[in-house]
This record gives sequence, C-alpha cells and structure tokens, in this order.
Amino acid sequence: MKIAIVTLAMLAPASVSSAVLYNMDFSIVGQGSTHNSGGDAIEPSPISGSNWTLTHNNPSTDGSTNEFITVAGDKMRVQDWGGDGTVTSDPINITSNGIVNINGVATTIGTDVFNIGSEGVTWFYQINSAGIVSTTIDETTLGAGAVPAGVDVGHSFGNVAVSAGDALLIGFTVNVNGAGDGVEISSLSADFTAIPEPSSCVMLGLGAMAFLLYRRK
Repeated sequence: MKIAIVTLAMLAPASVSSAVLYNMDFSIVGQGSTHNSGGDAIEPSPISGSNWTLTHNNPSTDGSTNEFITVAGDKMRVQDWGGDGTVTSDPINITSNGIVNINGVATTIGTDVFNIGSEGVTWFYQINSAGIVSTTIDETTLGAGAVPAGVDVGHSFGNVAVSAGDALLIGFTVNVNGAGDGVEISSLSADFTAIPEPSSCVMLGLGAMAFLLYRRK
C-alpha cells in the first residue's frame, strides 16, 4: 500500500504557482506627451517610457489640457487627447511552457467620457507575429448614454497559452476627446504559471516505483 501511495503522489503533476512576469511601470512622472495649443509641439511618436512605448497619430491641438502622460500615483492619464494613442509593453520573453493571465486596471474621469463611434479603451495582446487579440470597452459595451467618472474600464485576458521562446506584447489604446474627459490606467500586468511536462512527472513516478520495489526485495 505504501508503494502505491508514494507512486501516485509522484505521478501527480507537480505543484504550480504563478509569478509576476511583467508590470507596466508608470512610476516616473511626466513620461508621455502633452499638447495644449498650436504652439505647444507634440512630442514625436514613438515615445519611450520605462518599459513601454507610446505611439500616436499626431492629434490636433486646442486650448485645453490634452495629455497622454504618467502622473503622480503611478498612473497613466489620458485626457482630451483628441485621437488614438497606443501604449505597448517592451517584448516579454517567455522561457518555459505555461499560461499567462493579463490584467489591466483603469477608470474613467470626466462627465461624458466616450462618444459613440471611435472613442473608448482597447486592451490587447500579441504572441510573436500572430494576430492581435483585443477587447474594446466603449459607450456601447458599457450600455450607458453618458459615461461618468469612476467607471471601471479595465479588462483581463485569462489562461493565455504560451511556449518557451515566445515573445509576448501587451498594451492598450485610448481614444478620447472632450475637455476634462479621459481615462486613468492604474496598472497593466502579466502573471505567468509554468506547466510541468507530463512526461517528466511520469518518469519520476516510475523511477520511484522501481526504487521502492528494489528496496522491498
């Protein structure tokens, strides 16, 4: 009976635990871009952050505060930007087979944040050169006529399968226009959980069985 119990334990998959694979760094205030008027030149795209890159389509300038920039409190604030801006992580190298859980946290600021059409937040990931997987949160998906401040516009991608040697990119696109209206992104992170090779567990179990049988003799 002892042999059977030990063998079954060895044949069972090894315990797994998740670890932080990537955490987008918004800790340095002032990384990104602002443009407040025709005389306030927009920083040329792309713009490098701590471990991410901002690309944009040269939005038009006006007299209000237009920003896509890190602010105090370790946040990326996008306010009255006037077009698309996309933040993409540095390449995240995968060293073993497993699954990744991606989590983005963001809330709205302003009074009528999104207009029906192009405005909203799109979260995405890409593995190697495969197609981009994305989810957009906007006025239609929220089911609101006027999106106020404090609305959760975050999103998670769960159990994304990855393999050793893969390169993972994660990020978000924000399109918002209107004085005082915008989105604050608090975090974007990826956790990794390795998956043990089944053959390794089986070989360990068989080896343990053979050893115990030998000792019994």
